[in-house]
Amino acid sequence: MQRIAVFGGVYANPFALRAVLEDARAEGAGELYCLGDLGGFGADCDAVWPLLTGAGVQCIAGNYDVAIGRGDPDCGCGYTSARDNEFAQVMYDHTLAGTSADFAAWMTTLPAELRLTREGCDLHLVHGSPIEINDFLWESLDDDELRRRLDHSGAGRPDVLLCTHTGLHWQRVVDRTLVVNVGAIGRPANDGGRAVWYALIDLHDGGATAELRAVEYDWEAQAASMRAARLPEPFVETIETGWWTTCLEIMPPRERSRGRFQVYRESMPSDFAPVAGAGWGELDPAGAAGDERPVTGLFGTPLFPPRLWIYTNFHCNLACDYCVVASSPAARRRSLSVTRVAELADEARGEGFTELYLTGGEPLVHPDALAIIEAACDRLATVVLTNAMLFTGRRRAELERLAGRENLVFQSSLDGSSPGIHDVVRGPGSWERALAGIAYARGLGLPVRVAMTETTHNRDDVPRLRALLADLGVAAEDFAVRPLVARGFAAGQDGVVVSPATMVPELTVTADGLHWHPVGADLATSPDFLIARGALPLAEAKRRVVERFLVFRQDDGTLPAAFACAV
Repeated sequence: MQRIAVFGGVYANPFALRAVLEDARAEGAGELYCLGDLGGFGADCDAVWPLLTGAGVQCIAGNYDVAIGRGDPDCGCGYTSARDNEFAQVMYDHTLAGTSADFAAWMTTLPAELRLTREGCDLHLVHGSPIEINDFLWESLDDDELRRRLDHSGAGRPDVLLCTHTGLHWQRVVDRTLVVNVGAIGRPANDGGRAVWYALIDLHDGGATAELRAVEYDWEAQAASMRAARLPEPFVETIETGWWTTCLEIMPPRERSRGRFQVYRESMPSDFAPVAGAGWGELDPAGAAGDERPVTGLFGTPLFPPRLWIYTNFHCNLACDYCVVASSPAARRRSLSVTRVAELADEARGEGFTELYLTGGEPLVHPDALAIIEAACDRLATVVLTNAMLFTGRRRAELERLAGRENLVFQSSLDGSSPGIHDVVRGPGSWERALAGIAYARGLGLPVRVAMTETTHNRDDVPRLRALLADLGVAAEDFAVRPLVARGFAAGQDGVVVSPATMVPELTVTADGLHWHPVGADLATSPDFLIARGALPLAEAKRRVVERFLVFRQDDGTLPAAFACAV
């Protein structure tokens, strides 16, 4: 058996390079290979040269090395975003100015690729891909895309293809070829860790296996050298936090969704601001202000609010003809237990959510409604959406137990200032019972919000309803009018046509799975809103939402609009 070490993306990080060389030798690597991009990102490109030659590393040229050697005006990184190229140009100008003539001349001698045979195994070493030196081999590329690149390998498909350039490590077997992106050792892998990555390749009997290894190094020294060179703070912050804050747009949605930051601030609406308390400041290194970052994550902003919707059940005491999730007394029974809601609340708090919304159906139809509400508001600020018609009997006494609890608000619905308007869509007698319920809750001192769904029957009644609610002690800011949505029972009605592509996401959990938004939480009538069936960790659900958001945004560059179910 023969073991070789392969790394790339040195990015002028001598501290990481030294640690990787030591690790590779300690792990028994007999040959060492570097796949290029010796400069960029770090402060001192010349510092990596003696380490490479002293260790006998065989190097190929990356796009950076070709550009530096020729004195090109830019790095040829292959970015398509103006903002990505702006950051890349800052680093390239620094590297070009600081690289010695001798080192630059040495770069011109490096081959563009290597084709090796070891232990009967055919290896092809490239920087980007067999197609182009600056081609990006992302993990999210499908097998057909990888096959297309392998077909450009010249002397036939190799047993092993080794590449770098993306800075993100991964491996996959395509047909009979092991494809390994060795990642980069010059900066972390956008995973919140400060370690860097390279690959150990074991070759034996015509076959190969790869181990992708994380290596810790003196990142503090690298960050200090970058600050001393007066490099932009976002570059230094990546070294210190493990999250990329530059060159994001080139990443496909799947890769970008795994990072802490996904978009440049300048692409956001002018009134864009993070939501307070949604976990924004915890990653700032000493002396770095969060609002100075050029990038932002989506979660915890108006584009992905940190509120979690939980459908405790779908059956309801009403059958409103515009219900977006087709709830009714005859709806398919789908309920979540107290234990499940408590688990979700704990998980939500840990994932940075600041609010829980319990909805249905009618949550108070659930036999464990009180315990569910208590479990939720013991952990996070909770809003219970109810039609307020069941505040009687046992539930009336239970409401008294909830009075005075912190973190608890009730949100109800009234669709008119009189029975003649409201009962048209909600059923005879529903207005009087709902009004009595709202009045009772207010009498207990429970905070109450009210929403009206606007239809052709009530759109002229808003001023009168607002005045009625004011008499009940419902403040103006606690009343909202929302449009009818053409989903569920309202499909085909004269309502707003929505889709995940046009709506800001509000992550929603039901017994069926996880959904993009509460208006599309019924699997039967809104299958396009489904994110995943069954249970899924909220961290992964958030990532999938971000990935889908980026896919939608990538289609035409526009941003979705918010549709508020919450008052």
